[in-house]
Amino acid sequence: MNEIALSDDLKVIELEINHHKNIAGQSIWEIGRRLNHVKENDLAHGDFMKWLERVQIDHTSAKRMMRVARDLPNSATLHHLGESALYIISMLPEEERTKEHVTNKGEVKTPDEMTVRELQELKKQLKEQSEQHRRQLAEKDEVINKTYEQLEKVQQQEPQVIEKEVVTEKIPDDYEQLKQTNQSLNEQLNNLSSN
Repeated sequence: MNEIALSDDLKVIELEINHHKNIAGQSIWEIGRRLNHVKENDLAHGDFMKWLERVQIDHTSAKRMMRVARDLPNSATLHHLGESALYIISMLPEEERTKEHVTNKGEVKTPDEMTVRELQELKKQLKEQSEQHRRQLAEKDEVINKTYEQLEKVQQQEPQVIEKEVVTEKIPDDYEQLKQTNQSLNEQLNNLSSN
């Protein structure tokens, strides 16, 4: 076999690596697109798994490539990524695929700039945030349900009439006599003060 000699120039090797990375990412997307076509159009007549064996693609890889082709656009920015990274990005919520995220190292990157490990951490982080949000909603629902139950109980109760006690003023029996005595004492006092 004749092997192609590799360059000793680092810049040339970097260009070649990037070229092959682009080809690999594009190939994953194209293979997934074709697998989806076969599956959707039943070209394997119900024997999709057997057909995958014939083309020597294991079921897990096929599912991953099919998801990549279905969920990710055929974007040149994603072609440099491998199957694992493309698959993880396809599993992210669509709105998170182009946003910048802070990695564990404090770097700000978009998913297409992340390593597989960083993507796995991002996926885990987003799942935890989603779970926390779900728990908060469940707690709010519980408070709403309890309040609603209390309201229903109050509405089902018979209205209670609160009777007011009527207070009547009672005049003492000796009131008139005391009133006259007070008047006479006031007159005496006035007489004494005028003298």
